[in-house]
Amino acid sequence: MKDREELLIKVMHLMSEHFKDRIVLEGGMLLRLLNSPRATQDADYLLVSERSKKVLSGELRELLKRLDDVTVKDIKLNSRGIFIELESEALPHIKAFLEINVVPFLLRPPTSISTVALARRYSMTSRVIAAMDMPEAFAHKIAAAIQRNSIRDLYDLTIFEPLCEFDKDVLKKRFSSLSIKRQKERSVTFFEAAEILQTKAKSITQEKVDSELGAWFSKEALQGMFLIIRATLNKIAQKISP
Repeated sequence: MKDREELLIKVMHLMSEHFKDRIVLEGGMLLRLLNSPRATQDADYLLVSERSKKVLSGELRELLKRLDDVTVKDIKLNSRGIFIELESEALPHIKAFLEINVVPFLLRPPTSISTVALARRYSMTSRVIAAMDMPEAFAHKIAAAIQRNSIRDLYDLTIFEPLCEFDKDVLKKRFSSLSIKRQKERSVTFFEAAEILQTKAKSITQEKVDSELGAWFSKEALQGMFLIIRATLNKIAQKISP
């Protein structure tokens, strides 16, 4: 096993084989399959099941034991889902994390996506796996970008924006209860959300982009990226505004 990403690809294939369309990829690894250059250390999932998290965590532990050279270091449960820490036995200190949110149903049917963009880098056979519906994933990312003060979230929006429109119903549901900068959860209107995005667009600078995204991009690729992010935020704000 060469690195963390190879470990995560093996996990994605194993999960898909076992749970089929009942487990749906979202988050950073989904963006990686869409050719985002921003690496991640975890794989985020929605798992459709009526069974308890305790029962599912036992099933997941046994399933992950099938991976060669991988140890399940820890499994934790909370109201949101199941959190698993994995460690490579071949490469010490290489860890990966799984966040699995257990839900009774999906808001929208999943889409199918190939892992070929990443699997071929490690001479692995690609698979077609279930991924979150793109408009739904876009809506969740917009909500996350409003909640958190993260350049990474803002950059991720530049991946989604050319691909699809966001799901307004999902966005409305997310806006009904947002915790902005870890404050008490409250409802946010579409107009207010647009204003927040426009404020973020104005405040973004090349220095902020360099600081947070410098680990994933060359200096040449970073130059002017703040303008691309700014333009994307303003486009989304215009679409959100009533």
